[in-house]
Amino acid sequence: MTRHRRLRAALACLLALALAVVLGGGGCANGGGGSASGGGDDGSNGDVTLEGGETGGEASGCTGGKTMCGSTCTNTGNDPKNCGKCGNACPTGQVCSMGMCGYSCSPGETLCGVNEGGTPAMDASGATETGSSGEAGEAGESDATVSDAAGGTMDAGGPSQPYCANTGNDNNNCGGCGIVCGTGQTCQSGSCACGQGEKICIASGTCIPSNSCCNSGDCAIPGEICPMPGGQCACPGGERECSVTNSCISTNSCCKPTDCTVAGSTCTTPGQACTCSMTGYKACLAFNACLPNADCCTATDCTGAHVKTASCTPSGMPPTSSACGVVTCDPGWYDINGQFSDGCECGDDPLGKACGSPTGVGQLALGQTVSKTGQLPGMGESDWIQVTFSNEGAKAFHALITLATNPNNEFAFDVDSDCSGTHLTCMDGSCSQKTTWEVFYGSQATGNPGDPMWQPISAIGTIYVHVYRVSGAPSCDQYTLNISE
Repeated sequence: MTRHRRLRAALACLLALALAVVLGGGGCANGGGGSASGGGDDGSNGDVTLEGGETGGEASGCTGGKTMCGSTCTNTGNDPKNCGKCGNACPTGQVCSMGMCGYSCSPGETLCGVNEGGTPAMDASGATETGSSGEAGEAGESDATVSDAAGGTMDAGGPSQPYCANTGNDNNNCGGCGIVCGTGQTCQSGSCACGQGEKICIASGTCIPSNSCCNSGDCAIPGEICPMPGGQCACPGGERECSVTNSCISTNSCCKPTDCTVAGSTCTTPGQACTCSMTGYKACLAFNACLPNADCCTATDCTGAHVKTASCTPSGMPPTSSACGVVTCDPGWYDINGQFSDGCECGDDPLGKACGSPTGVGQLALGQTVSKTGQLPGMGESDWIQVTFSNEGAKAFHALITLATNPNNEFAFDVDSDCSGTHLTCMDGSCSQKTTWEVFYGSQATGNPGDPMWQPISAIGTIYVHVYRVSGAPSCDQYTLNISE
């Protein structure tokens, strides 16, 4: 709108006010040019005839008392482009109130769509005001309009044309211009409210059932959480609500005596485990019985030295006691005595367990002796020891390997020249399953070293001594192997 048009509109308003004083009329408050007939009707309920013979109203697909004008649902009670009926545009400077054009809103309505300075509100593009549909615009201006959410109009590419709104029940101007109610809410007495049986959830900006939660702050029981707006408060997984303590407790804890299924037990302290009435006994849910405190209830109660997995076995009918048992031991450990009190008490020795990774004692000197002590609790276990002999040419040479300690003859050894299982040849045959092995010069040896008649022992070199259990039940018995040159 140009400055001249604004000036003419202002003069027209002043003239109307002057006439109102003289004649006692309503001045600017009542309709001016282009007003609709039917004073006092806001045009929001009745059907009106559209151009082309179409009929407006809810029958045309509009709801909430709005009328279909062209392809848009609008409130003809306050739409300055369709005031009272479709196509009836209010003159420049006037607003539509109660279905009639005028210079001010009717009592109970508020002028919206204007800035603090009284100018029409600009759209996001910052465009200047365009001409209205009731008057031709200047060059380059457009008369194209779209209805805004309140039923007023917005000039396309320009500011919103002022309109009258009932802030008491207008969902888009609830309690004041521009205050829009959320999804599912309606404006009631100037405040956004939900329907019957619902409440506003600020977290989601929606209406939710009154008996549901919006966030965890709505939960009355400490520890409960609200899974989502509109959901129900509940204790976290593994917990349940206890009305006695008004809190969430573990599902394994009791809240009332009726929670205790173990005979002879009761809920002494809500939120804790059921307790047995007999002193020195505990309630075991796994066996549904009261057992001595020292007994196990589940395998998790059983811990022992070097025990990998354990068992908890009840005894008596009904169960009157229970005991832990060893199921498996840690690698290299054995339960020899069958007593859980000392766990897997027997451990394998640290000597080499394969020919490829033997325990080496190095190269022996003439007259030297080394000893190795081993412990092989289980059948099938073995130790490998590597040794090198190098003084076969000396007459004092005496290669000797013997089991100096061998309880109940439980152990034996083989003498191998390599890791392919090749046994040395002994005087009595293959050097297998021996308790003693030796090579030396006896009195029958002829000559002396350097004598043409001297017959030296063939070089022995590096050999492998393979020690293993040959008899007896698994035990912690130890052997002692002496190796001499």
